[in-house]
Amino acid sequence: MSQDSGFKSHSRRLNTKIPVVVPPTPTSARPEGAPPWQRCHLLVSVLSNGCKRSHSRYFKFHFSTSPHMQERFNMSSATEDKMKEVKKLQEFLGDLVALGSLQGFRYFQPWLRGREELLLTVVNEDVSWRLASLPRSLVHSPDEDCGAADLPYADQSLLTSLRSQKRMSGCGYTDTGLPPASPCDREIALPELNCTLFLLACYAKYQCPYVWIRSNHERLVKTTSGPWAAKDSPLKLNATRDWHQNDRLIWEIVAELVELCTWPPPSNPFTLDIRYFESLPLIERFLASGAMANFLQRIVIYGNREKLYYSKVLEELETLNRFHVKSLHEMQKQKRREMEEEADGEYGIDSNLSNGE
Repeated sequence: MSQDSGFKSHSRRLNTKIPVVVPPTPTSARPEGAPPWQRCHLLVSVLSNGCKRSHSRYFKFHFSTSPHMQERFNMSSATEDKMKEVKKLQEFLGDLVALGSLQGFRYFQPWLRGREELLLTVVNEDVSWRLASLPRSLVHSPDEDCGAADLPYADQSLLTSLRSQKRMSGCGYTDTGLPPASPCDREIALPELNCTLFLLACYAKYQCPYVWIRSNHERLVKTTSGPWAAKDSPLKLNATRDWHQNDRLIWEIVAELVELCTWPPPSNPFTLDIRYFESLPLIERFLASGAMANFLQRIVIYGNREKLYYSKVLEELETLNRFHVKSLHEMQKQKRREMEEEADGEYGIDSNLSNGE
């Protein structure tokens, strides 16, 4: 077999195994009458040096003409998106449990009810803040669509329509919307005086959080679409809208509820009631203030700095940190006194034994 025929058979095997798209080579690089070994060397140099364009063409050609590889790529992409959604849902449920274990807020109180549900008692009117003589424009939040000054709201502006609920739930062929796990008529929790009860839940069935009104419907909603509209329809909140596309956090939902319900709208929905922490026993005071400081730190670190309440939360955190450190020092002093008293008692017993008493 000649050298030329050997090269041809070798090239034929290459073409059958590796379908490489090689860009046209300049005429000067392939002179007529070049020997086979020179043509082979030219092919290798083109494959190794020249050709990010040829490589990209090859991969585009390969994926576009291979249905099996395209299907595997789509499956892996869908699996990755699903894992991200599951992780986001688990993180929100973790924040739900953490918030439900806290007490000491001034304008709302959370109560954990199960792994997926959180009851929020929100203050209706702040009796300690007398602003009756001020214009409404000074206390109305300018960056929100509506606030507590607009009570009651029209149901079209505050409640999710039944048509939208069917679309979001994927049950458009039935009359099922987005009800909570337990209907409002079966709610056993009673709100405190001058408060409204909300249910914040993130069910695995819905794969995103929703908020329902559980009391004082007539104060918040002016019903025009039938009794179903105000009872078991979720609220149309900015913090829960497009939750899958936006990184909405649980404190943004709580802040919007306080701004919607409490009059006058507070400058900081997360204002603390320091008197609550001062009324606790020393050890509980230390633990409760530490847990609350951790929650406020998350708002400062991960929260939106453009929010009007951001600087106020930072001030509350500084005050709470000083209170927490003070509680720690008092615990250390109390522990030291107990150790000294215990040592004095042991010394008294030893001295009595030495004296024969």
